Amino acid sequence: MSKEVIEITETSALSVISNHRKISIEAYAVGDPEKVEILIDIDLLLREANLTDRQRQIVELYFIEQRTQEQTAEVLGISQQAVGDQLPIIKRRIKEVARKWGEMDV
Repeated sequence: MSKEVIEITETSALSVISNHRKISIEAYAVGDPEKVEILIDIDLLLREANLTDRQRQIVELYFIEQRTQEQTAEVLGISQQAVGDQLPIIKRRIKEVARKWGEMDV
């Protein structure tokens, strides 16, 4: 984990993921190596969250692409309720990993 992991806290994890596109632009277009480290940390965080394939798709569409629940559901061919049911589970798993990382830094 890079130095930036410390900044991905339980409370900021979802916000950092939601800013993935902006961070990507700064990482690659501007050439900011610290932003590249944050992208790596986001990837590690999502891998450690042990999300299902469907949950990863929801993260990509809902959090990263900033689509609505309805748009996410339409792309995935599922109901909006199915997306809504998965969001608390996804959020909990992401926050659990971020909390664990924070405890490791103490």
